Amino acid sequence: MDGTAESLVRFAAETAGCTSAGLALNRQGALQLAAVTDPRLEPIYRFKFATGEGPLVTAFTYDTIVRVRDVGTDPRWPIWSERIAATGVRSVLQAPLRVGGRIVGVLGIYSSEPDAISAEVEAIAADAEALEVVRLLVDQRPAAARSAVKG
Repeated sequence: MDGTAESLVRFAAETAGCTSAGLALNRQGALQLAAVTDPRLEPIYRFKFATGEGPLVTAFTYDTIVRVRDVGTDPRWPIWSERIAATGVRSVLQAPLRVGGRIVGVLGIYSSEPDAISAEVEAIAADAEALEVVRLLVDQRPAAARSAVKG
């Protein structure tokens, strides 16, 4: 996996105070896994890509942020919910990343607690330009970037 993608997902999980994060990139119209912080999520990503079911696919297809406050009670994707719940994940945020008006990927943030992803994290995840700045900071000065964002 790409070092930059790994840095971004680690930073996203740490900054959001969440359990894990993942990044799927748009490769000629098809999503491919670029990085995850927790290897237990890899089969979930493969499931989403193969079946077209889950919030990542919805975020990518409709160019919208998708929040799942509690996978145990959200009725939208029952098979996906059952599979991801088995990993210990309870809440999810999927945010499309845009560069130049084009969706280049989807950032996923995961928590083991229900309704654990804040509106502030959602706002940051929605801003691809901010994420690019964050990525550059992480690549150049990981400790300084983390402390600057955490305030």
